[in-house]
Amino acid sequence: MYMSGLAAYYMKNGQPVASFTVGDVMTFNVPGYSQVWLDQTQNGASQFSGPFPLPMAPYTLQARDVGTFRASVFELTPQGTKGRPIGTDSAQVVAAIAAPVPISLPPVIQQVPAPGYTPGVIPGSGSGLLPSGIRTPSQPPIIVSVPGGGSYIAPPIGETGSPVAEEGMSPLTIALIAGIGLLLLTMKWK
Repeated sequence: MYMSGLAAYYMKNGQPVASFTVGDVMTFNVPGYSQVWLDQTQNGASQFSGPFPLPMAPYTLQARDVGTFRASVFELTPQGTKGRPIGTDSAQVVAAIAAPVPISLPPVIQQVPAPGYTPGVIPGSGSGLLPSGIRTPSQPPIIVSVPGGGSYIAPPIGETGSPVAEEGMSPLTIALIAGIGLLLLTMKWK
């Protein structure tokens, strides 16, 4: 609201505005005055009250400035006190909208299959057979040496029907279990 046809206003980039965003540069002016009495509130709480030089020096709005500013402007008496009302203005300061964080996707690697190759069933995800009917390759069997000159061949990991494979044990665990079992068996035979 402006009294006596005079304007008191908040400005951004030299233009009167009613809304700012954190990071904008705000100024304040009352044309025709080099100094006034300013009563300014922020979110209803008194922020400044006293003689104020014009135009206001540019101020970059911070996160702490979010809310509503209200300015009541009065003439400054020769004694430096509040005089006759000039006008009022208000401005809203809103938080800056955060820029979206770019998501880095992994690079796409172009895979070129070998000549004559046609993709088949992924090992372990179905029948385990290639389109030709041949079983998919598996890891070589684990050969466990037994004291006394014998050896034991552990079943390949992932082979169906193997209780050890179904539990998901590592080859080392299988070898240790087989070795201990065979050691106990050979001890009983002696």
